[in-house]
Amino acid sequence: MVKALDAPYSAGRRGASWLKVKPVHTLDLVVLAAEWGHGRRTGRLSNLHLGARTADGGFAMLGKTFKGMTDAMLAWQTERLQNLAVGSEGPVVRVRPELVVEIAYDGLQRSTRYPAASPSASPACSATARTSVRTRRTPSRHCWPRTRGSRRDGRHSAGLLLFRRTGGALEVLLGHMGGPFFARREEGAWTVPKGEYDPEEPAWEAARREFREELGLPPPEGTAVPLGEVRQTGGKTVTAWAVEADLDPGSISPGTFTMEWPPRSGRTQEFPELDRVAWFPPDRARAVIVKAQAAFLDRLAEHTD
Repeated sequence: MVKALDAPYSAGRRGASWLKVKPVHTLDLVVLAAEWGHGRRTGRLSNLHLGARTADGGFAMLGKTFKGMTDAMLAWQTERLQNLAVGSEGPVVRVRPELVVEIAYDGLQRSTRYPAASPSASPACSATARTSVRTRRTPSRHCWPRTRGSRRDGRHSAGLLLFRRTGGALEVLLGHMGGPFFARREEGAWTVPKGEYDPEEPAWEAARREFREELGLPPPEGTAVPLGEVRQTGGKTVTAWAVEADLDPGSISPGTFTMEWPPRSGRTQEFPELDRVAWFPPDRARAVIVKAQAAFLDRLAEHTD
């Protein structure tokens, strides 16, 4: 529960000044199949069969979901999934594993129907599960979690940390993460411009590609300083390089993603991956950057001293 700072405490009453905030977690899962809908969803592929990669490179089903989809989303995914279809069994249409769905959930359940999802968020059982389809600019880059408890510990990102010297003082370029969850946040909401990549793609190439996709600008040329890896709280491993270059923050043209917002509204909105970028002196950057990524600042400082 959160309360307005200037609101008084009233014993036994919550009142309008109190707000119940549920924790939100997400998983990126791949669509393995879909079922034709009923009622107002007749003629639309609705119930999604979701899975994650197994250790042997295959896929294991973790659950189903049909919630949080607008009419426009249903129409889009029906057309998309029909193009990916590889066969059908009754109302179930099996598809190539190329479409990724983001599942938002606020609790974990143990599943007996889907052993690979033990424990996992069970979209089929969780009354508060929400979904949003996030359009991938490069659908072949599958970065889904492995099935070990559905933890997101198999994900890797790579990025470029630009730095420059202004009047002899060091500055670094960070991006503020877009979307409603970070709109009013500063601390922990700034990041090295980065993105996920497939294990088969070299991390350096992924870092340069993601820079172009995140900022809409070509990656800078110059000597790349390896900053190594860090592991973020959610389990994602981030690899970064530092490159000395200048950039006008006003020149970026960020990529976008779509999600249902407000929650359970049935409406989708488009948000920038990074809503702004800015240059920071190291001390200020340390105060706002994702906590684990502060190690990149330390390693850059060792290089530039």
